[in-house]
Amino acid sequence: HKATRNATILNDKFKDQYDRFLKYLSQKAQHGTDDLLILIVYLLAQDRIMDAKKFFQQLNTLMNSNTGASNEYFQQLQYDYLWVYLSLCVEIQANSSAKDITLDLAGIQALLNKYRDYPVERWRKLFKDMQSYVDEIVQSCAEIDSSSAPDSQTSSSAEDAINSNSANKEDEDDDNAPEVPVM
Repeated sequence: HKATRNATILNDKFKDQYDRFLKYLSQKAQHGTDDLLILIVYLLAQDRIMDAKKFFQQLNTLMNSNTGASNEYFQQLQYDYLWVYLSLCVEIQANSSAKDITLDLAGIQALLNKYRDYPVERWRKLFKDMQSYVDEIVQSCAEIDSSSAPDSQTSSSAEDAINSNSANKEDEDDDNAPEVPVM
């Protein structure tokens, strides 16, 4: 997970801490959920979103296995926040439209509602800021849909356009853990 030739970590303290963490990981036979959560945060701090998504999928797999979060202390709040954050990180092509964006807004909104009144102010604010971001996305998509729709047709709502990919997805897990959209 070293920085590539094209990416350099300029903050020496961060680089040293990240290198120590990688060395720590290399000395462990197996990586637990906490290890993966920390690694994902390090990758996001380096703007390595696709790498973070890849490790988040591994975290999901680990959580759903017998050796996952059920057998050790797990940071559900942090996991949920990262799921929402990474779900909102989508690649958009230059010539794409709002209808091309696939987000699980229902899953995102469910988690945002879950933490709306969370007692720790720092986390409550983080989820509130995320809610504002989601509201902006929905509003922007609605504006795009209404301006591009012909007068003879009724445009679908922004949430319908965004959720079209996730509407047919069945919940396979009993624990209702949302899945990260795969790019």
